[in-house]
Amino acid sequence: MKKYREFKPIITKDTWSLPLQKDLYGIFYDIFLKDIEDTLKLPLENAKDTPLMAAIKKGKLTYRSGVFKGKFSSRVSKELKSYGAKWSIKEKGYLISRVSLPKEIFNQLEKIERGNIRIYNRISNIISNIPEKLNTYVKGLDFGKRADLLNDKMSEKFKETIGKQLGVQPKLDKVSRDRLKLEYNQQITKSIVNFTQDETERLRDVVAKEVFKGVSRSDLRDKLTKRFGISKTRAKFIARQETSLYVTKVKEIQYTSAGVMKYKWKAVGDSRTRPEHKKANGKVFYWDHNLNDNPVRNDKGLPVHPGEDFNCRCQAVPVIDKI
Repeated sequence: MKKYREFKPIITKDTWSLPLQKDLYGIFYDIFLKDIEDTLKLPLENAKDTPLMAAIKKGKLTYRSGVFKGKFSSRVSKELKSYGAKWSIKEKGYLISRVSLPKEIFNQLEKIERGNIRIYNRISNIISNIPEKLNTYVKGLDFGKRADLLNDKMSEKFKETIGKQLGVQPKLDKVSRDRLKLEYNQQITKSIVNFTQDETERLRDVVAKEVFKGVSRSDLRDKLTKRFGISKTRAKFIARQETSLYVTKVKEIQYTSAGVMKYKWKAVGDSRTRPEHKKANGKVFYWDHNLNDNPVRNDKGLPVHPGEDFNCRCQAVPVIDKI
């Protein structure tokens, strides 16, 4: 059996993707939520208003088909009861006819209803304009600084591991560095565009359904904020995946430049590990896929190294032939 000399692998840390995560959080917030939140903001409560009137003006309550729904404080509930309103468990709100309400509240409800129609129409227009906004937005995106940070970390880790043992410290040449940065930027931008296109349609459906149900502005804001949590999760996934992919490509160039042409596949081996990756555990592969008789492949049939497949946590342990 052929023996190999193993070296300590460079392990990609989750913290390496945090700067890119932060960038993507900001981008998705600006694309999806900022303009809508600005539209949903209401003036501060007037001190002369009754608790019910203030809650209506701030968009905390809606009134439809004789039912008040929304967020009730004890003072609002007390005022509604004073007008004869009755709590309905089925409707999860207070039942009261319009004629039982004071004239000023009745007028305010009509005013708010007209205002809500204008606001919801404006929100629909904002969502419809997201694709156009995205086209303009992505033209100015540049993640080159994030790539430079990863290059610095990789150089440091290479020096700490295989560099000390082999007495070499290869660096990315300008051509390779520029090519990887371009690919990195293009891939992140593509992920942003694909997710935005899908999420825009889902966002449109959420707003349409909630407005049809007659939710209050504050409830709609809460729904959209909760929906934005999905964007944050996606940002985290994109950042981790693109960081891992970029680092793997840098490893390949640095190792082969140092004369380390092979690595041993090291899989985590738990229930989340892909079956093919488990089979590859302990096997030695060339960085050059053309030299591998049976390379590990992704679901598209393309050969991959550890860390290149989606959510892959495997490691490439650098090895050289043992003399």
